[in-house]
Amino acid sequence: MRKSNVIAEQKSKGFTPRKKALDFTPKVASFENQPPQNTVGLFEFTISQEMLNEGEDSPDRQQESCRKFNTDGSTAFKNQDYESAITLYSKAIEATDYMFAPYFANRAASYFMIRNFVEAYTDASSAIGLDENCFQAYLTIARCSLAQGLLELAKDNLEKLAQIDPDSSSLAKMYSRFYKILSYEILAACAYTRGDLKQTLSYTQNLLAQSPDSDKYRVVKADLHAMMGDYDEGKKDANTVLYHDEKNSDAWYVRGICLYNQGSFQPAYEAIIENALRCDPGHQKSLMISERLKTLQSLNANACQAYRSKNFLEAFNLLTQALTVDPKNRLLLAKLHHRRGLCSFMLKNFKDAISDFAESLKLDESNLDVYLIKAKSHLITGGYEEACSEYLKVLQRTVDQTPGPQKYEKLYKESDEARLKLEHACRVLSLSRNCSKSDVIKAFRMREISIHYPDCHPGLSDEMREQKEEQFREITKARDFLLDYLQRMKDFQDFEVVFSDEDDFETEL
Repeated sequence: MRKSNVIAEQKSKGFTPRKKALDFTPKVASFENQPPQNTVGLFEFTISQEMLNEGEDSPDRQQESCRKFNTDGSTAFKNQDYESAITLYSKAIEATDYMFAPYFANRAASYFMIRNFVEAYTDASSAIGLDENCFQAYLTIARCSLAQGLLELAKDNLEKLAQIDPDSSSLAKMYSRFYKILSYEILAACAYTRGDLKQTLSYTQNLLAQSPDSDKYRVVKADLHAMMGDYDEGKKDANTVLYHDEKNSDAWYVRGICLYNQGSFQPAYEAIIENALRCDPGHQKSLMISERLKTLQSLNANACQAYRSKNFLEAFNLLTQALTVDPKNRLLLAKLHHRRGLCSFMLKNFKDAISDFAESLKLDESNLDVYLIKAKSHLITGGYEEACSEYLKVLQRTVDQTPGPQKYEKLYKESDEARLKLEHACRVLSLSRNCSKSDVIKAFRMREISIHYPDCHPGLSDEMREQKEEQFREITKARDFLLDYLQRMKDFQDFEVVFSDEDDFETEL
């Protein structure tokens, strides 16, 4: 059989070492459920003495150097020095014009041991092209297939091995592992059909224990984490695949969907639009979300540009449109509400800003920036008690940070001091926080009359005069504080927004 025909036939059976679709389609009706084996020993490999010696007595092998390279390579293999074994087997292949199947099979086994499955497959296919009954070559392809979870290709090669040597102990072990992997695939498929994602994930982890180099199973595991809301784990598994196969569109999609569900739609756009669809323009899952991502990316980019140009109203309107694109993505909505709140803040529309910040925190309680700028908004509008509440939440969330939350303590103390001053001013003039400007002036005048001006009582002792002067200064401070407070509550158009060094929140979109 010609080498090119063998390679074409093997590829037609599904050998795609770095790209497989996310699929759990059962291959047979049922298999025994066997517990997963320890991954230690999965890559144990031996080269039979028959294979090592094959061809040495052939009349075509006259060159002593070829035999020596092959023998030295086998010695290096047994000593687990696989890189040296590959080099020596390569020299044996290059030392003669005649192609020997055992040399290619030996090198294929060495490539397998360092998990270079593509080269192992190529050499094993070359060996089969030279000798269609080369047991070791079929065994290497079967091992590569099982390591990567390519069951259809593994099955075909195991059947060929059974024809060549049905009594081989290696064949029995390989068949046992094959059926174990297949049974876990079936169990995973059934669990997924039932909607039991947790159980499906458990079976997928068992599959990875049996096929530790399977990109297919690792991407399925990443996708399951994403569906269960564990986006960090999903990204971690997807990144593991992309580290050695940056053209895996499934992995790019899972990475993108995790980022998207975490509210990071710009990196999600890059992962899905610029990578997944570039690697596979027909990738269905990526196509389904692509229009949504393009719309969000456009609206966000234009909003950022408008914000930087200080056109806050235009940015506000663009973000309002973005909020309607995907009303089910909580973390995305949280970020958009935060950004729209910043626009309202810069427009000095603090009531709407506080409303957006509150909505953002309802969707995502973890963003400290939102607590801080919401507290700042309350301070500006005179909501000192509300500001204290927000700063207290920040302190509770940063209590274990190093170095401690000293700057947040300072902000809390300042807002609490303002709250106490408001309560004191209301108490001095016997008013509530809901009082009006006229109520403040009326209460001040009544207290002023009761105290009298010190100059109207020349006969008072110095001590009494000092007491009345202190009382008058106190009600005057209370009046001024309340009038300023009410002015803040009424109109903020002339109020200058200033960020101090103690402010610690992001004011850029």
